[in-house]
Amino acid sequence: MLKVKLVHDYTKYNEKLEKGIEGIALETPEIQSERSPEDNFVKVKFEGITEVDVLWRGLEIIDEDYLSKKQAEKDAYYESVKCAINIVNTIGPKGGFKKLEFDCVDGGELHTVIEDKEQGEEHIEYFKKFGLDIKVIQLEKKEPVKKNKK
Repeated sequence: MLKVKLVHDYTKYNEKLEKGIEGIALETPEIQSERSPEDNFVKVKFEGITEVDVLWRGLEIIDEDYLSKKQAEKDAYYESVKCAINIVNTIGPKGGFKKLEFDCVDGGELHTVIEDKEQGEEHIEYFKKFGLDIKVIQLEKKEPVKKNKK
C-alpha cells in the first residue's frame, strides 16, 4: 500500500475526486507491472469516498518511505556507474536524443544501451556531475530517395 495524490481532476467519475485528493494505492508500480506489465492502472482507495482504478500517470506518489527507498536505490545505481567509460551520446540530425551507450568495467564488464530519452538525459546529467567524458555523435540527415517514374 502506497500513499498517493491525484494530479488530475476525476470529478466526472465521482464529485469528490478532485485534483490533489490523497488516497492509498493498493500496489506499488513495481508490483503492478510484474503482475500485468501492459496494464497502467492501479486500484486506489480514497477513504470514505470510493475505490477506483487510476492510471499511474494520474497519480503522484507521496509516500515518504517509498520515495526515500527509491532515492537510495537511485543513488546506489548512479554510484555504481561512476566507473563508466566509452560514453557515447547519439543525437539525431536536429539534436534530439537517440541513444546513450557506455561501458562499466567495475567488477566485470557491462555494456549498456539506453534508448529512453528521459532515462538517457538523467544519466548524462549524472555523468557530467561526475566529470566523465561524453562523446557526442550527431547523425546526418538522410536525403529522400527519389524514384524514377517510367
